[in-house]
Amino acid sequence: MDWTSDYTTSYYGCMVDETTWKDAERFEILGGNISRVNSNLRESAKVSSSDYKHGPDVYIRIWMDVSQDGDYDHVALFTGLTSTPEKHISELIVDGLDNVIDFSIEKTLECYSVLKPAQDIYLERGWWAGKGIIAGDLLKDLLSVCAAPVEIAEDSPRLTDHIIAEDGETNLTMVYNILEAIGWRLRITGEGTIQILPQSTEPAAEFDAIDSDMLETDVTITEDWFECPNVFRAISDDDFATAYDDEEDSKLSTVNRGREIWKEETGVKLSDTESLHTYAKRRLKELQKVSTIIEYDRSYHPEVAVTDKIRLHYPAQGLDGIFTVESQSITLDHCGTTSEEVISA
Repeated sequence: MDWTSDYTTSYYGCMVDETTWKDAERFEILGGNISRVNSNLRESAKVSSSDYKHGPDVYIRIWMDVSQDGDYDHVALFTGLTSTPEKHISELIVDGLDNVIDFSIEKTLECYSVLKPAQDIYLERGWWAGKGIIAGDLLKDLLSVCAAPVEIAEDSPRLTDHIIAEDGETNLTMVYNILEAIGWRLRITGEGTIQILPQSTEPAAEFDAIDSDMLETDVTITEDWFECPNVFRAISDDDFATAYDDEEDSKLSTVNRGREIWKEETGVKLSDTESLHTYAKRRLKELQKVSTIIEYDRSYHPEVAVTDKIRLHYPAQGLDGIFTVESQSITLDHCGTTSEEVISA
């Protein structure tokens, strides 16, 4: 299937057997939208159906059937938990005499990520993970409350420091704490499998103005430097060091912005070759890297999900480089129109 060329789509839903994680009863989908974001539950969906017969707290899967010049593909877009369906009933008047012959019933389903069970469970007070523990084992255990399969990439790092649960900590917030500590990421497939893996290094797809053009003509480009600091304080035990950007040729400096924007980091661990002051100066420069945010619409591509990297080459729009996918909104229309936001990698 050439996803950069024209194709047509149709959609339907299936109930999911929690034991086998395979499709069960089928139901029709009239339309809807799938949202993917790089935070919290990561995914949600809202779809309408004429023949959905079940209540809340069941898993469904949304499928896209694709056809292109005699070729066919079958792609899972979303798997998740349903809430209580909303029912809309319309009268159908067909004889012109205001006599109601029948009713049209449409149910709207709000669907939540497969991560929802991990969000709904609080950790025991005093929960902690010790330095040296294999992070993948901890993540597997924290996510075991989810019905969805969990895949952990090989050779997950060990924790380099203790992690202690704060008040109100859930299984899911601790998952993200551990991922931040080891520098890995969480990804969810269309079939609902939770993947724990290193940060991507190679683009999942390339979109090019000539060879693989998928972007629509309207593109929004934003340079996000409003929150970039010009003062950084590094704290290590009882010692601290503060770095300032007062340079006249720096657009982010205290001189040119007319105000100070502070960032702070506590618990700094220094290498043998770096002082606390050098660390503060280095971190300030790192945090001053301006992010370029790109927003556009394109046709659906099955290989690209939130946290993946893509390569864009659109010289006319000034786009050339590798970007990380931050969010996607997929409309269940003729081509799975995907409103995507990416940020410079």
